Amino acid sequence: MPPFYFGKGGAGMANKMNSSAILASLSPQEILDFQVRNGMIDLDDVRASIVDTERKKILKSHPYAISHGKDGRWRTWVPDKNVKDGRKKIA
Repeated sequence: MPPFYFGKGGAGMANKMNSSAILASLSPQEILDFQVRNGMIDLDDVRASIVDTERKKILKSHPYAISHGKDGRWRTWVPDKNVKDGRKKIA
């Protein structure tokens, strides 16, 4: 049989099998490194996404409204057991 014989599936089938074998042999870190080197992933976008996800997680766990005052300062309430209604306003 000649060395270029690909069996019943043809060359396309052999390429898919080789691609699968190559991908299976790579670690997740190697795949990420490849994608970064080849411009498939922008690290600045990943960093921004991480910050955005953390911000959303924090805001989701904060039970009080957050407002922006005319003086440019942000205001919200925080729990405070020493105050009558159990919360105090901070800026």
